[in-house]
Amino acid sequence: MDERVKVIKIVKTVDSLKSGHLARGIRPIMACVGSYSDYGVVEETAIEEEFSEQLGNTHNVDYDGLSSDLAEKKFLGGEGTWTISTIDNLDKFSQGLFDCTGLIVAGIDKETSENISFLSHQDPKKFLRTNRNDFIAHLQQRLIEIKTRCKPGTVDAVVVGGKYVRIPFNYKGADIDYRQDYLDSIELLSQEVQKTLGFEPVIIGGPKTKRGFSDNIFYKNKNRRLYFIRPRMNSVTGSFTHSGINEEKRKWEEPGPTNNYI
Repeated sequence: MDERVKVIKIVKTVDSLKSGHLARGIRPIMACVGSYSDYGVVEETAIEEEFSEQLGNTHNVDYDGLSSDLAEKKFLGGEGTWTISTIDNLDKFSQGLFDCTGLIVAGIDKETSENISFLSHQDPKKFLRTNRNDFIAHLQQRLIEIKTRCKPGTVDAVVVGGKYVRIPFNYKGADIDYRQDYLDSIELLSQEVQKTLGFEPVIIGGPKTKRGFSDNIFYKNKNRRLYFIRPRMNSVTGSFTHSGINEEKRKWEEPGPTNNYI
């Protein structure tokens, strides 16, 4: 071959925003996104009661759970770092996502033809730095397992939660900046999902952009329905992937009356 001829490998990209990674007829994970006021006290209470771990058909993916309890349930991670549930046909929920992100991955089991899924809740202060390699190993363990167990073209993944905000002049006289942690979180999760599953996860609702409260997520496994509740919804961001994050980021940094969510 002529050395002057450059061989270019063409990589086919998959548009996960348009469900390009899913086979015909396979539903993506559908999200019901709303604030506490959108859901209302009655509906929010009904959701929490429906997802009670005491019912025996639901996993509480508890970020603050004791390491011994998580190990007993065969979850991966540890108290105050990250928690990754087992892969099964149970419903799942996780509460209290402040600067943490949540990842939901679902597919159809080859043997049972049922939807199966796992949910993770991870703290950027832990999984991005000193424990990065351990987290990646745990996440890849679950991603490889669900890919192996599921029918091709049935696996979907979404990311929620996180915080994109700088808090100036805290009590120690220094800024607290969550913005880069959010960007790095989305990048790492997207890269690992892409590496194993072949597509980017869809980020739903973007981050919180003002100091405030936390997100709660409830996942109904059978119909791939995600209930995503936060104090006030991000009004300038819908769904996007990591490939489009720079365009979305500009919206979060623009001052104005519409950018007033928590």
